[in-house]
Amino acid sequence: MTTPFLSVIIPVFNESDTIVPTLEKIIPYLQTMGQSFEIIVVNDGSIDQTSRRVRDFVQKGGPVRLVEYETNRGKGYAIHQGILHASESRFILFMDADYSTSIEQLAKFIPYFSGDVHVMIGTRTPHHLVDKTRPLLRRYSSGIFIWLCNNLLLLNPVVDLTCGFKCFEASSAKKLFGKMTIMGWVFDVEILFMAQLWGLKTVEIPVSWCHSNSSSVRLWSAPIASLIDLLRIKINHLRGRYSIP
Repeated sequence: MTTPFLSVIIPVFNESDTIVPTLEKIIPYLQTMGQSFEIIVVNDGSIDQTSRRVRDFVQKGGPVRLVEYETNRGKGYAIHQGILHASESRFILFMDADYSTSIEQLAKFIPYFSGDVHVMIGTRTPHHLVDKTRPLLRRYSSGIFIWLCNNLLLLNPVVDLTCGFKCFEASSAKKLFGKMTIMGWVFDVEILFMAQLWGLKTVEIPVSWCHSNSSSVRLWSAPIASLIDLLRIKINHLRGRYSIP
């Protein structure tokens, strides 16, 4: 088997209506890049028809691997599982199944593939790149969350921590996700916090983004859970949990 240049990881939870259309958009674009690739769909304990639809797609010849388990464990855990199952590729990209950021945005990352960049963060700014249909409450809560992260954890300022479109140099990804402890929505913050602690070169790349109504983030319970996870990251750091491997 040829070692792929790029591994694309797509975590899914009850995405039966979106995952196949998303795959049908991703694959033709990746085929135009002239580099080998693999796509790994990680089924995070879906209870709808997500698994069946991905399996049907694979049986028809779709260049996709399916990783799945029965219990919903969170987006961070799903991506971690995808990285564990990835081949020895040079880069690992993860993106959302709802296609809120299109695969065409990867073109903005390609210039950094030949440099010494370890982490590439898709950011939903400047504002003209963001679909204005995003609910106002979600926009404000996201802004507050980013402010908390940049102040509570003393990170170098990051414009957008949680956009679901990020690419890593593969060996760095495996080290970072091998140390992670946060399996839910705040996993991005822990990963980027470690990247800064370890001195990994990180760039923020503006990407176009369109709000999807299928988001599974609960606006009312997420802030409390997120604050608890941020405190866990702070405590982990004080205890030396994030030492360089």
